[in-house]
Amino acid sequence: MPTYRAFLLRCWSAQAPSADPPLTWRFSLEEVGPERHPLGFASLEALVAYLRSELSDGEQFRSIQPCELLAEQEARPSRGDNL
Repeated sequence: MPTYRAFLLRCWSAQAPSADPPLTWRFSLEEVGPERHPLGFASLEALVAYLRSELSDGEQFRSIQPCELLAEQEARPSRGDNL
């Protein structure tokens, strides 16, 4: 399994013409690479469930909270730091 994956996420509101229903969000996710296949999601929950299933094979992601992942990423040197 790859240790690094990149995704392009698009979010947009899909509110009906009447203002009565609450704002509804839709999502599109594409894995960055030579063959892009966008996937559509009707809810944030569906998007998160998909990402969890995609990343669940890596033990490192199972018990780490999102804020811990962010802190870990910030600690890594960026590509510009290596120049």
